[in-house]
Amino acid sequence: MKKLLFALAVVVGFASQNIVAQDDMIIQNLNIVPQSYYSNPAYIPQCKIHVGFPALSSLYIAGGHTGFNAKNVISINVLDSVEVDMESLVDQLKKNNYVFADVNEEILSFGFKFKEKHYFNFALTEHVSFRFSYPKDLIEFALYGNGALLDETLDIGNFRLNASHYREYAFGYSYIYDSKWTFGTRAKLLFGKANINTKRSDITLTTESTFFDITATSDILVNTCELNHFTDTNYEFDTKEYLLNSKNFGMGIDLGATYKYDDKLTLGLSVLDFGFISWKSDPMNLVSNNPGGTFTYEGVDAAAFFADSTYLDNALDSIVEIFMIDTTYTKYKTMLNTRIQGSAFYAVTPKNKLSASARIQFFDKGIHPALSLGYMHKFGDIWHVTATYSMANHNFTNFGLGFSLKLGFFQLYMMSDNIFAPIIWNRYSWTETRDGGEIVDNNITVPSNWKYMNFHFGMNFVFGCKPPKDYVPIID
Repeated sequence: MKKLLFALAVVVGFASQNIVAQDDMIIQNLNIVPQSYYSNPAYIPQCKIHVGFPALSSLYIAGGHTGFNAKNVISINVLDSVEVDMESLVDQLKKNNYVFADVNEEILSFGFKFKEKHYFNFALTEHVSFRFSYPKDLIEFALYGNGALLDETLDIGNFRLNASHYREYAFGYSYIYDSKWTFGTRAKLLFGKANINTKRSDITLTTESTFFDITATSDILVNTCELNHFTDTNYEFDTKEYLLNSKNFGMGIDLGATYKYDDKLTLGLSVLDFGFISWKSDPMNLVSNNPGGTFTYEGVDAAAFFADSTYLDNALDSIVEIFMIDTTYTKYKTMLNTRIQGSAFYAVTPKNKLSASARIQFFDKGIHPALSLGYMHKFGDIWHVTATYSMANHNFTNFGLGFSLKLGFFQLYMMSDNIFAPIIWNRYSWTETRDGGEIVDNNITVPSNWKYMNFHFGMNFVFGCKPPKDYVPIID
């Protein structure tokens, strides 16, 4: 098990210390949908009561990466063969690059108003998340070698991954303070099911320019929970035991407020997913015995190598001693992926609304911003449609669409922040001559600009949606 996890940590790379959460930008534009409280717990829907369709009230799927676009690195060369432009690939990479995926499913939800000023809601949600980061230095090292990067320290091992499954019980409350201000909060009880977390996977290489000596250092810390027994061939997975595990407890909170400046302009601010999970159930940690230890490779001394039969063994023993990995069984903690989001809504007419929002996420000791502009139109109380343009995840070509359809007490909604990503693909074709002179046609189809994609779908039962004559809307 130790070798397996060490290989994953060093060769494949694993995770940041934060847990990813739902972060679609478009949902705030459809405030008629109760689940808009995901972006700000102060939002109060128009309908007095909502009950989520069991297991389908909110299904959110997202995935993408922050590295290169395939269309910029794949081409057909003069020899009619597919060519990958590695230099262009490297140029598009940031210092740290991410691949991520999320699936969030609301199992049960409901909400209701009380005396017009109070709104209560509850949601039970399953969260599965994955985020993997890899350093640009590693790709440069693989492409150019160490000879082209003399006297530079390459951070080739800064791999980070967080893969988690946890359950969330969220209790929300919003209060209309006066005609201007509304405040809201969602308190969350969290129960972790499984996690693998690379808090540290720092491996550096420095090549000295005079004698080309290579000095390497490493510092590894990999935390896992509920994964140790999966390497046991005699272990029988107990689904009930896994799903009912309540030992990995955590807490989180969302805070939000809206301010109605006038009949046209409403401002909002929220802090989302501030919290943690403590992983105590069957934890296992892989940690460097000598963090920061160094090993300098000066080449092989040929005379010593042939004269001393233990020369190579001694050198390998020195490397192993410096980079020794110990196994411990200590509980650990991961933080939620905290986000701060500000928004502004401007009612051009009673049926047309413009919006702008900015979001900041905090992970890997960095700030990751996103911006979005939106437009929403109401076709009566039945059909609401929104369109957005977003800049997120190092991608500037995200065009989103969403709608909410209400038929009686049944509400259906769908939305995506990037509708073109899954439907626009580039096809590359070339011919290949095989042994014997046979000419074969080949082709490959790849996404043109698939750096980010999400999809949000849900169904609710809503009641009491017609506002009273003196109703003053908070957002809509």
